Amino acid sequence: MTGSGVLVPPRGPASRLTIGRLTPALVSVVLVGLLVAAPSAGAATQTFSPVADTSTRSDQPGVNFGTSVRFSAEESSPRRRAYLRFNVGIPAGSSVRRATLRLKSLSTGGPAGVALKGLATNAWNETTLTYSNAPALGSTVARTGAYQGNSWVGLNATPFVKGRGAVSMGLTTASASYHGFHSRESAADPQLVVEYDPPPPPSSSPAGALHSTTAEPFVDAAGRAVRLHGFNLTPVWSGKPSQTWTLTRYQQIRDKGFNAVRFVLKWSDFEPTLGAFDQTHLSTLDTAIARAKAAGLYVILDEIHLFGSGGFNYVPSWARIDDSVTSVRTNAAGYLKLLAGRYRSEPAVAAYDPVNEFHRWPIDQNGVLRAYDQLIREIRTVDPGKIVLVEPTYGDTSVAGDLADFSNLTDKRNVVWSIHDYFAGGDDDGYAADGSKTGVYVYGGRTGYPSPDPRELENHLKVHVDKTRAAGLPIWIGEYGIGDGVANHAQWIKDKVALFEKYGLGRGWWEYRTTSPMSATSSDGSWKPWIGLITPGATTTPPPADTAPPETSITSGPVEGGTSSSTSSRFAFSSEAGATFECRLEGASFTPCSSPKDYTGLADGPHAFEVRALDAAGNLDPTPARRTWVVDAEPSEPSPTY
Repeated sequence: MTGSGVLVPPRGPASRLTIGRLTPALVSVVLVGLLVAAPSAGAATQTFSPVADTSTRSDQPGVNFGTSVRFSAEESSPRRRAYLRFNVGIPAGSSVRRATLRLKSLSTGGPAGVALKGLATNAWNETTLTYSNAPALGSTVARTGAYQGNSWVGLNATPFVKGRGAVSMGLTTASASYHGFHSRESAADPQLVVEYDPPPPPSSSPAGALHSTTAEPFVDAAGRAVRLHGFNLTPVWSGKPSQTWTLTRYQQIRDKGFNAVRFVLKWSDFEPTLGAFDQTHLSTLDTAIARAKAAGLYVILDEIHLFGSGGFNYVPSWARIDDSVTSVRTNAAGYLKLLAGRYRSEPAVAAYDPVNEFHRWPIDQNGVLRAYDQLIREIRTVDPGKIVLVEPTYGDTSVAGDLADFSNLTDKRNVVWSIHDYFAGGDDDGYAADGSKTGVYVYGGRTGYPSPDPRELENHLKVHVDKTRAAGLPIWIGEYGIGDGVANHAQWIKDKVALFEKYGLGRGWWEYRTTSPMSATSSDGSWKPWIGLITPGATTTPPPADTAPPETSITSGPVEGGTSSSTSSRFAFSSEAGATFECRLEGASFTPCSSPKDYTGLADGPHAFEVRALDAAGNLDPTPARRTWVVDAEPSEPSPTY
């Protein structure tokens, strides 16, 4: 199966149709609002692929067609019915304006068209639904009228979509002709286009969130400075997007005295197509944040990690215009606002680091600052309170004198300056007159610290400390690190840590786990022997504890209170990211389980299934989800004897 709620923009001609380009048969469809209309002013629009779709046939009542590349409706012999279910992932609290079901036709539809009907339940399974066990369809809410083959057809599904969550619907026809459409297993899967008003942003930072001052990058609600020390790590892996680090990894970081992780994210993974946000990557990021939070770690989101030639390695191909500054300014607002909307109320997410190391040559600090100013204003429309990190060009270039004018940042509230400090001497302060680097830098893991000189390291740092203090911006060291085995490896770490401590600066080592010599852990996951050199000397305030219990939902299984002729039942269920589950049948003890959960050999009579979620912080759902049903298995007729 291919569709899993991934957000995609409307595809094909139907997303740009005008009356003048439609066939006469479709004009009436547009006039009654069945195709996707232009979004209303101020509204947001998301497009969802189905998580399940199939059809049934009366001449094959026990056959399931869930893996077919098509589904269909027909009112003759056989009678065909189509079923679809979507998980509508709009933000909680949104107000739906309009929802449109879009289908790609396989055949021409006559005047009767197809009718869209509701389903009273979401408790059906794509791979087990048949004509015999299909849930009853409700009343008709929309019809298509006539349409052409190989065209996009729209139906007004607004009555079904009330907000976030699962929604099921069905298709029938009054015609004796076959009406076929592409399923989610095809290249033109169905779409549910939802236009909605997002919930208003909070008027201030959520309780327990950190904020910044002109002197301190991270401060708690009581006004105490929270010194963040930790590691950079990649929480979502391009080749394995549904996998991430286990909770024990974050606990290992915490147990060594660290309290933060900077999550390195690849824009191209999350938005491979304009407006198409990959739900698998987002769900995995949710899980990673939940696990870091459960371990007592704050998270900083490095949202657009520029790297490689021009910084374009992880920039989606559709977004590349001129250089990285132009590309991000022009195309990244939707992605950054999506993340801001997703995590604005999560206090464990301490800050957004919207862009890692803007690439622009010749160096143009003021152009980069203006780009950040635009991005901050975009983020603030969704999240007015979260800390935002701002970096110099390439992560570490000079801001001295006229090279950088911080008045280009029009609102410095909760804004923090972040540099990536790999300087290892060889020059008085590490900068040339044009602001570029000169001297020795140890990024890459192969260069050492040939002539230790703490004075040069301090001169380098003070270029930023002096300029940003005058501008009212605090500093956090987003990256620092040196490779194993290079000259004076331990001395560089000692000199850097002493310097950061002198100026009261938190920092993030590059990187927790890589195959490069800069990894803080070995291939077996254990700490390298020198880890004590970067361990924080003092404990800091942990993020607020997660004490809220999770909610558990049963998403498919026997109909509540219904009767089933099968002695086998399958239940699917869900909860928040990172949760595990416990199940029981007939009031027995709860035991660990995973979705889907199968039961076989069920006796005739009433049955009760319960499932409860356990979140990453150890909170247990006190009100398990429950489903009751009756098994009434009809015995097969004995073979006649003669």
